[in-house]
Amino acid sequence: MRELHPFMGHSEDTLQEEAEAVASAALQVFDELDFLYDLLFPRGLGPARTSNDQNRALRRKQPTRICSWSPEDCCGGDVQAAHIKPDYLGGLAVPGNLIWLCRFHHALLDLHLRAKMRIDRGSQRIVATVSDTPPSEDAGGGEPLSIWTAIPDKSAWPLPLKPQSIAHLFV
Repeated sequence: MRELHPFMGHSEDTLQEEAEAVASAALQVFDELDFLYDLLFPRGLGPARTSNDQNRALRRKQPTRICSWSPEDCCGGDVQAAHIKPDYLGGLAVPGNLIWLCRFHHALLDLHLRAKMRIDRGSQRIVATVSDTPPSEDAGGGEPLSIWTAIPDKSAWPLPLKPQSIAHLFV
């Protein structure tokens, strides 16, 4: 009975309104914290971000689950479903907006080069726009920096992708 003492004298409607106000304030704080968390720790674009149905759909469209990067670049390891149009710009996790990339090439495009990709239907290629700011030496310079330096036109860089690995985008 002692636990109810602070609430005595309040109507049920008043308590309900106060509870709703507290819940609303808590949700607002949660949304603000979630926004800050996304700014501080950008979410990866790996398979965990796409549902099993979307992964299955991408596997049907591109059954060879190998990195789509050019054949000259021999990469191995885990592949991830990479967004062509990023989800933060409204890109959906559907087969027409996904390709397989290894962790290195995915990080190269998303983190180091900060590339925004688009599909060029005329040339049937994926073209990237990369940041005007070079990758910093301390945060993964090296190869990403040399790739960034070698891109003559930062606004239209045709990615060196395997044609068979992006064919599903043009059917």
